[in-house]
Amino acid sequence: MALVDLLIPGLLGPLPAGEGPRADRAPCLEGLLGRADGVPLEGMGTDSTLLALVGMPPERTGEAPLGALGLLGEGQDPQHACWLRADPLHLRADLTRLLVFDTGAFPLEPGEAAALVELFNAHFADRGLWLLAPHPGRWYLRLQDCPRIRTQPLEATAGCSPDELLPRGAEAGYWRALLNEVQMLFHSAPVNAEREARGLPSVNGLWLHGAGRLPLGSTPQADGFFGDYPLMAGLARLRGVPLRGLPSRAAQLLGEPGHSLALWPGLLAPVLAGDVSGWTCGLGRLEDWLTGLVDGLGRASGTQLRICPATGRAFLIDRRRLGRFWRRQRPFRWWLEHS
Repeated sequence: MALVDLLIPGLLGPLPAGEGPRADRAPCLEGLLGRADGVPLEGMGTDSTLLALVGMPPERTGEAPLGALGLLGEGQDPQHACWLRADPLHLRADLTRLLVFDTGAFPLEPGEAAALVELFNAHFADRGLWLLAPHPGRWYLRLQDCPRIRTQPLEATAGCSPDELLPRGAEAGYWRALLNEVQMLFHSAPVNAEREARGLPSVNGLWLHGAGRLPLGSTPQADGFFGDYPLMAGLARLRGVPLRGLPSRAAQLLGEPGHSLALWPGLLAPVLAGDVSGWTCGLGRLEDWLTGLVDGLGRASGTQLRICPATGRAFLIDRRRLGRFWRRQRPFRWWLEHS
């Protein structure tokens, strides 16, 4: 029996209240979801779902070591240090709450990232903190000791106030104060003045999450990894297998032996930005990529497919379940509103 896990964060939103896809139908997805069995799946959000799919759910390891695993996926050696993800952000307050914008919508140039990282490291050197940016938009913070805090990924801020998702725990006060200090430090950085002069948002904050050391005693339970995502790359390296790019069509995954895990990334960024139009375009590209999947699954007698929207639930489908022609095929908007 072969199993294909297709992780699609953002597939079911959340989108801004009262809004849905502008396209009326998504026939391939509607057919698959309508005939599948809904099954519970540990994890909420991309990272915790990804860990659950490979048998390393955060619930068993405490704070999931996303920083160390992501850094490994960047081609760096985390060694035995404690690492956090430190996502660069633009923060802006409105009348009632803090608004968070990640750098996906306004990418940093390598020189800009290097300047801010250098500023941070010079300022915090005497506190044992060291920031590393293997990619302009993906930063990692090394600590001497792992902090006693619980954190949430940036993805969790979609559709809610980020104030409620700041670090919690015994040392939360220290880390919240440090984040405020970072805001003040970056606010006066020359690189931000130059960005604002060009009409670009400043990078005036960090989002910290995923503290931990590399889990050397754990082996991810998957045989093939497909996508372009640092955490997935880190899990593939921990497993000792290569990370491969997504095939040109989803149906090609059905020929893979064992347990395959693929990540489709195109819907999460629009969800985080509240961009319904961008999300709708991404859904259309996903539908194109899924062309032929239903026919391929109908011929693959020994293969199961799980569609995982990273919402604590998955949709299990195989050749037998595809035969449920009596099931009502609902428009995709219905899935957004009822999932």
